[in-house]
Amino acid sequence: MTNVFKEQVVDLETILLNFKIASAIIHYDETSPHLHIVGVPIKVGGKNGMSKQVGKSDVFTKESLRKLQDKMRILCIESFNKEYNLTNSLKKKQKGRNRDYHITEMDNYIEMKEQLEKNQENLEKANKKSLELDNKSKEVKEIKPTLIKKDNYILKQEDKDKIDNYIKQVDKTNDEYKNIQTLSITLNNVDNQIQ
Repeated sequence: MTNVFKEQVVDLETILLNFKIASAIIHYDETSPHLHIVGVPIKVGGKNGMSKQVGKSDVFTKESLRKLQDKMRILCIESFNKEYNLTNSLKKKQKGRNRDYHITEMDNYIEMKEQLEKNQENLEKANKKSLELDNKSKEVKEIKPTLIKKDNYILKQEDKDKIDNYIKQVDKTNDEYKNIQTLSITLNNVDNQIQ
């Protein structure tokens, strides 16, 4: 990949004659190897001051950046294919990708993250209640009614109360758990989309 990245630097200098590269650093230590280029856009023929000066907005416009990106995409995949003797192609650019988020969107994101964290706490509480129910279910299973006649049993009032309380606790915990689980899935999906 070093040869591919070197070729990208040469391509960039060829396409942008008025952009002087100050530094080009390859990152191999991350999930996806990539190249960081730092440079200075040079504006020639300024009305005031020196004949050559830094001119970011003159060199880089929305249109020139779009054209530059399109050219570099083609040159990059060609260089990659040449280096590795392949015939790969890049997938089409997707509209709306790689756009910056507005600060108001970030506020919503932070709020959603806080809600997700609170929701996770509630989910943990519901899980604890679920474990308590597991223990109580063992108690309920141990209740033995007394046989009076064939298919006719009697149950102590104390045991009946245990069963009633257990059923109420199961219903309450299940309702809480369902609400939290639905909210958790929704917030996780939103979180993934925003990231």
